[in-house]
Amino acid sequence: IFSTYSLDVVASTSFSVNIDSMNNPNDPLVAYIKKYLSFNLFNPLLLLVVMFPFLTPVLDKMNVSLFPSGFLDFSSTLSRASRRRGRRTTTRSGWISCS
Repeated sequence: IFSTYSLDVVASTSFSVNIDSMNNPNDPLVAYIKKYLSFNLFNPLLLLVVMFPFLTPVLDKMNVSLFPSGFLDFSSTLSRASRRRGRRTTTRSGWISCS
């Protein structure tokens, strides 16, 4: 229960997105975050990158990534949309403006 509430709070404060992950667990943001956070520390690819960082350019050329497929595209689209939304609003109400 706390993880879904935390995800709702982080998404609403950082991206101004209301996702309601408790009632809608199939939301794309919830699905991508769960995939991203369910990594294994003993993942062979992660160990390879940590132990041999010079192999990172080779793995990039092979299109091998630590992130789930589509995650980077989704997160960049989300951040671009939130920046556009932020440019349209002239006043920002938040905890910073309360002081």
